[in-house]
Amino acid sequence: MNARATSLAAGQEGLLTHPQLNCCGYSKDEICHLVDAGYLERRERALYAVAGAPKTERQAILAAVLAAGPHAAASDECAAHLWGLPGFGGGPVVSTPHECDHYFSLGQLHQSRLFPEAHVVVLNGIRVTCPARTLFDLAAHIGFKRLERAANTALAKRLVTVVALRRMLTELGKRGRKGTRQFRQLVEKLERARGHPESGLEGDFLALVVDNGLPEPRLQVEMFDDDGFIARVDSIWGPQLVIAEVDSDWLPTAPLDVESDELRDKRLRALGYEIVRFSEHQVHRQPQYVLRVLREKLGLTA
Repeated sequence: MNARATSLAAGQEGLLTHPQLNCCGYSKDEICHLVDAGYLERRERALYAVAGAPKTERQAILAAVLAAGPHAAASDECAAHLWGLPGFGGGPVVSTPHECDHYFSLGQLHQSRLFPEAHVVVLNGIRVTCPARTLFDLAAHIGFKRLERAANTALAKRLVTVVALRRMLTELGKRGRKGTRQFRQLVEKLERARGHPESGLEGDFLALVVDNGLPEPRLQVEMFDDDGFIARVDSIWGPQLVIAEVDSDWLPTAPLDVESDELRDKRLRALGYEIVRFSEHQVHRQPQYVLRVLREKLGLTA
């Protein structure tokens, strides 16, 4: 084979599709000749492997994804396995948009009426559903306890956020869709454990945080000291002892409110917390400033 095809196969576990071979300069007859001469082995209708390429689990998954077409991705239990979630394995499972070709023999094929590219990422060279979509798909096939363990592992590994799970539920969840009820139960339980935004501004702040790769805070947490209840704070990063408050530009602040906030902040600082405040204008118009301050307070600056 020519250098271009050899290089491409080296990055794909020795696999090549018919269109890829065409792009490398091989005609249909020349591909047949490579098969007859023993240089290629036919694995599927339009999928080939370089002769002698090791047959591994990773190759089997990639072969299934390539054979299912350009819009396919590893999904369900197979995707969970690739993301490193314990307890998942087995053979290749692949999802494609509903209008794709139904012919498939290298694993399980699931077809979805809603399978946008935004739900797919490339993980170590293999197209795979993103963690949030993976968990949504799993909800249709496994029990709640197992789903909850998988979600908590994904959260601990920082593969996904509760915000991303809520977005996936909003996008895919609807009455009658298999797994929706169980996935909604999961998201609501996680939100109760971590809290949820109580206003649009707090939601925008949380989205800014998680979309830019910062650790997800707990929300609406009640704080106490030896004298009792102090306050319920908007966002808190417990390990870093950082509290963030966001204030609306439209709500007037009376002198008594300022005095109360100062007393509250004094009690929180006595517990070791550092408090940062951001205005609505800063959250919406100066997001880089907000992120810079948070990274500094969370110890994430280089």
